[in-house]
Amino acid sequence: MVNRSHGIEKSLWIAHLLAIINIPDEETLITATSLNNQASLYEYTGDYDQAMPSYLRILNIREKVLGVEHPDVATSLNNLALLYQSTGDTDRALPLVVGSVTVIVLLYAI
Repeated sequence: MVNRSHGIEKSLWIAHLLAIINIPDEETLITATSLNNQASLYEYTGDYDQAMPSYLRILNIREKVLGVEHPDVATSLNNLALLYQSTGDTDRALPLVVGSVTVIVLLYAI
């Protein structure tokens, strides 16, 4: 088993993901998934400024491809809300949580 530091591992992941997602105007679910992996890594390492544009693009792609009443859109809204909450911006987080819950209620008639 090879021992790697987290810094090198993070750099390799970011380089790999950027190679996949750096196609201008690419709006596919594969792109959204890769972006989500990238954004999650940025968020995990506390790099919220880098995570934010990815989460916004993911939401945009999923809304266009899947429609606004899809569970993955609810997940994207929730991920954005959690990121805003992590930065202390509860004013932006709350409407996203409400949007996420609304999608779930509409889907599952809760």
